[in-house]
Formats: sequence, C-alpha cells, structure tokens
Amino acid sequence: MSGAANRWCNRYFFPKQAGLLGFVLLSLVHLAYAQHQSPKLQFKHIKNEDGLSNSTIEAIFQDQRGFMWFGTRDGLNRYDGYQILVYKFDAKDPHSISDNYITCLYEDQQHTLWIGTLNGLNKYDPILNQFTTYKNDPSQPQSLSHNHITGIYEDQPGRLWISTLGGGINLFAPRTGSFKALRKSQGLNSDEVQCCFEDQQHNFWIGTSRGLHLLNRERHKLTAIPMPGDGKGGAYPSIHAIKADQTGQLLLGTSDNGLIVYQPRERSFVQHTHRVANRHSISSNLIRSILVGKNGNIWIGSINGGLDVFEPSSGKFYNHQNEPDNPRSLSQRTVSAIFEDNQGNTWIGTHRGGVNLYMPKTEKFALFRQEPKPNSLSYNDVKAFCEDRFGNIWIGTDGGGLNRFERSTQAFRHYKYNPFDTRSIGSNEVLDVFEDSAGRLWVGAWGGGLNLYNRDRDDFTRFQHQTRDSQSISSNYIQKIFEDGEKNLWVATYFGGLNLFDPEKKNSTASPGAGAAKPVCSATTWCRSMRIPWAISGSAPTTVASIA
Repeated sequence: MSGAANRWCNRYFFPKQAGLLGFVLLSLVHLAYAQHQSPKLQFKHIKNEDGLSNSTIEAIFQDQRGFMWFGTRDGLNRYDGYQILVYKFDAKDPHSISDNYITCLYEDQQHTLWIGTLNGLNKYDPILNQFTTYKNDPSQPQSLSHNHITGIYEDQPGRLWISTLGGGINLFAPRTGSFKALRKSQGLNSDEVQCCFEDQQHNFWIGTSRGLHLLNRERHKLTAIPMPGDGKGGAYPSIHAIKADQTGQLLLGTSDNGLIVYQPRERSFVQHTHRVANRHSISSNLIRSILVGKNGNIWIGSINGGLDVFEPSSGKFYNHQNEPDNPRSLSQRTVSAIFEDNQGNTWIGTHRGGVNLYMPKTEKFALFRQEPKPNSLSYNDVKAFCEDRFGNIWIGTDGGGLNRFERSTQAFRHYKYNPFDTRSIGSNEVLDVFEDSAGRLWVGAWGGGLNLYNRDRDDFTRFQHQTRDSQSISSNYIQKIFEDGEKNLWVATYFGGLNLFDPEKKNSTASPGAGAAKPVCSATTWCRSMRIPWAISGSAPTTVASIA
C-alpha cells in the first residue's frame, strides 16, 4: 500500500504535499533581529514543475478573494494553493492579456485587478475571465502615454496612477477610459517614471530614473527633492522602489546607489551601500523591491544580493542567500518581488528561481526531516505518534519503519523490516503506535500485522494472519489500535474488519462480518459511550458499528 489508501484523504494547503511532511516539535524559535541575531529562514518553493509558466517573477499580489497572482516574464499566473492557472497573450483573442511579460500587479478599492506589462495596461474581469487592454495610440492624446508600465498605484481619494518607462506618469479616469499624462515637459526630471507612493500624511512621491519628486496633486505642482549624488558628476540616483517605515521615513530603493532613507520633516538622508568589510551592510546596491511588513520588518530584495532584513534602529542588514546544500534556503540570489499576504506569510519572487514562501508561524516549530545522515528521521511521510510512560517518542512512518526519538541527543533510532530477521518489525509502513495500560507498546503495520515491542530485547513479536488459525488476527493490514475502559484491545484492519485481541492469550476474535466492508481511508475514529466502543469505517457509504 505505502499509504495509497490514505494519500488522497489528506491534502496540504500547498501543492504536491501529502500527509505530514517530516516531524515537528514546539519550540521558542522566533524572529529576533532586535536582539542582533540572524535566524535562518526556511522557505517553501514554487517552481516550473509546480505549474509556474516561468521561473522569473516580476510581481506578486494577493487579491480580495485570496488568490495569489504571480507576474512572470512569460505569463500571468493565478495560484489557489493547489493549482496554477496561466494567462497568456493570444493574438486570436481580443480579450486576452496584452503581453506575456508582466511588470506589476495592483488591486484598487473596487477590487479590480490591474496588470501592467511591457505592452500595455490590463484590467481583469473575474466574472467573464477576460481582460480589457489600454494602450498608447499616437492619434489619441488622451490614451496611455507609453506602453511600458512600471507601476500602478491608487491614492487615498481613489485616483489611479500609472507610471511608465518613457511616458511619464498617467492619471487614469476609469469612467471615461482616458489618461492625463504628467511628463518631462510639465516639470518631471525624466519621463522614465519607475514608481510612486503616498505616505501617511498623503504626500505623493514619484521616483524616476533621475531622482525623487513630490507632487502637489491639487495645485499640479512638482518639487524635485535634492538627493545625494552617486559620485558620477552629481547625477541623481535612479529610484526603483518607494516605501515608508513605521516612523514615516521614506525607504528609497535605487538602481545603483543602495538604500536611501529620507526623513521628510528634516529633509535629511542616510545612504546605505554595500561594504565588503561589513557583513551587516546591505548585500547589493541594486535594489529591486522593498516590503514593510505588518510587524515592522523591512525586507529588501536586490540583484545578486539575495534577501536582506533591515533594522533601522541599528542600521544593520541581515542577509539570506541561496545555499546549494540547503533545499529550504532562498532559491536564487536575485530577488525581484516581495509581498506579505493576509495571513502574514511572505512571498519572495526571484529571477530563475520561482517563488519562495516564508511562513513565520511555522518558525514556532523545530522541523525534523529525512536527511543524508544516519540519525535523522528515517522517512518524511509521518503517520503516527506515541509518547510512552518513559518519555520516549515513537514515530511511525509510511515507508521508513518506526523511529524512536532520543530527546537528549535529538537523534532518531530506526526500526525497520528485515526479511531475514523474524524479530524485526513486520513492515516499514507503520500506521499506528499505541501503548496500553500495562505499558506494552503495540505497532500496527500495513502488511506487517500487529507488532509487540519487547523492551528487554529491543525487538518485536509479530502477530499475523494465519489461514488455518481462526484465532489469529483477521488481516495483516493494521490501521488502528485502541484500548477500551475494560482494558480490551481492539485492532482495526483493512480487508479484515475489527478484531478483539487478548494480549495475555495472544489471540484475537474477529467481529461478525469481518472482511465484508472494504474501507478506503486509513483513518478509523474511536469513541466510548456507555462503555461501548464505536468504530467508524471509511467504507462507501460510511458505516458506524457498535460492538456490544
């Protein structure tokens, strides 16, 4: 079986994960940057083999319905936690998305999803599952000023702003479908606008390839903000991303000048650049993305620098990189998009490394997995736990036999099936582990019968079905073991029904009609009511039986 009857019964939230992956214990692991520590983050990965249309991610967003959207260089991807649906340009379909290179994603106050591409702006209709495209038309002055979209942002009054790489910034009127462009001829220092942002005081900031602007939207007045030059003739840095921290400081991610922290009230700057001799400096000067999390954590993604977590109070950066020998490290060293979902999980998009998912709530657990070392967990598909009276933790795996966790060494002792040793466990597919009131440890194995662990000899006694013995267990496919209030031991099997097993006499009595029902799910639920055990089987239709 190796779990075939059970795998489809349990589905993990993230794709291609079945059963319990590894073994977890509660611990006090938590993010502790404030204590000047650098915790090792663990990531889950979503890649091409999981359905992504392309492994280079340019944008990430979660819509009001909970769907995650990934903008890649070859298609728009919608992820529901199980499957990925891909949207691509189709020349034969006027309602398809305008281009496969997705640059940005945004949902407005009306819950309309907007998608920026290298070739136009798109509005998605979830009811019709189609797109409306807006493009530049030289013959129409009120059309989009340029087709290369770099950003989409809705300000507090509900006005939608579209920044472009070559056409300045556009104010969009959804009712009329018209655009009003603000360009270099109107006072911008460059038509290459890369981002815009509204702070808590409702100041509206515009980042261009030649620095930072403050826009007075009522007076239509632009103010260029003096900034530290990059040492090359005093040229202003190219602003690629703008965010604000919890104190109101602007965090400016530049294309070659690192991170610039701007304090609007004092009009002062602090510039953070990479310094080889300082391991707590920013890892790269080429910033691609910034996220200020709900808990105040500041995440910075850069080209070839991995992922940085910034601590403003100390000016320190804590870096996370791809580690070839660690499958749960960051998948690639260029981070192009960072997003926090409504559950507090952080999604990181990379170049050629797909999507990385960090779930901080799982950091409360220490994870034990199968690793290429002798004393790790024997197999990642865990089916059963039992803590005996001596404090030992026994873990049954569906393919790796039985494990005993040694608390003092944090190591695992393995018990596996040996065809040449009748005192070994009956099979490596362990579905249940149970200690009875007398302190006996029982192990139910798929195809291996009922196994009694002998503590003095550190081996097992097997109780298996014998065709000519009516008092032997009715099936070798054990799913559940239970002791009732009268200290009777009940054993539920697949194909053999329910057995009442006598530990003293070492024999069993099968319930009437044993083998008639064929349960299809390995979970058997027990309860006691009026001293009568009840068993619920997974047969179709579901049956409930009481044993008087």
